Amino acid sequence: MAYPFTTPTQVTNLQAVDVIVAAEASILEGLNQLFCNEFVAGVLADTTTPVEDRFLIISNVLNTMACKECTVAKILTALSHFIVVDKGILPTTTPSAGSVTPCSLCN
Repeated sequence: MAYPFTTPTQVTNLQAVDVIVAAEASILEGLNQLFCNEFVAGVLADTTTPVEDRFLIISNVLNTMACKECTVAKILTALSHFIVVDKGILPTTTPSAGSVTPCSLCN
């Protein structure tokens, strides 16, 4: 559930985490809807562009979406570390971000 985010003092840390997660989910849902329902159909329907170029366009967009998913995984990992520290489950130091395997295109 998204919360109206006016000033940081009006929102708890966990509510801020909820806002971030909801925003990322919304972005991914929008990308999914755009790609699956509109983008591919539009690119494939374009008969003026050579087939190889159309598939290259689709491939590049898929790679970009994979990088976005990689970024979301990193965000969720950071948020999970924040939550456990906020709840006092772990000390204030967090494990290295190297535990998340980045996609080859993100580097």
